Amino acid sequence: VEKILEKNLQDVYSRMTPDQQLRFRQTGEATASKIVELMRAVKIKVGAVAQLIVKWLRLIPGVNRYFLEQEAKIKTDKILALKQRRP
Repeated sequence: VEKILEKNLQDVYSRMTPDQQLRFRQTGEATASKIVELMRAVKIKVGAVAQLIVKWLRLIPGVNRYFLEQEAKIKTDKILALKQRRP
């Protein structure tokens, strides 16, 4: 899950200040843990996963809405695919 969340964000992460990087990394790890907990349920709550990802991505300074929505959808879809491969 963490690998899915961090994909395509290296450039954005490298442009953050060290304080922003720390907060982003810690929040990302917490988000990944919450998503793993949601995935353990019989029926995964897609909306909850997407909300967690959007909330985490909003920590990126100057992020535009289109990027945020697009990345959240891509990451949610990949996490759901992961869940389907691992029942």
